Amino acid sequence: NENAYLEQELANHEKAMKQKFTQTPVYELYPNPAQNEVSVYALNTSGKLDVMIQDVNGKVVLQKNMDADVNGASLKLDLINGIYFVNLVDKTGSRTVKKLVIAK
Repeated sequence: NENAYLEQELANHEKAMKQKFTQTPVYELYPNPAQNEVSVYALNTSGKLDVMIQDVNGKVVLQKNMDADVNGASLKLDLINGIYFVNLVDKTGSRTVKKLVIAK
C-alpha cells in the first residue's frame, strides 16, 4: 500500500530530523555586550571546548581550551570595544560561531 509506505518514510524522516537537531550543541554568551569577562554556557552538552575569539578582520585575539556546561565557564577578556566572533568547537568537532560585543 502506497499510503503506508509514505507514512513510514515520513515517520523515519521525522525521527532522523529530531535526532539531528537534539544533537546540535547550543551555546550562549553572557553578558553580551561584555566588558572584561564573558561566560560560555553549554545548554545541551558539556565537556572540553576549544574557544577562539577573532576580531572583525579575522585576527585571533584569544585562544583557549576549557570545560563548559550549563553552569558556564568564565573567560577573562582584555579586548578593546568592538565586535568579535567567538568560535566554539566541541569534542565531536561541531563548530558554533557567536557574535560578541565588547562595550566598556
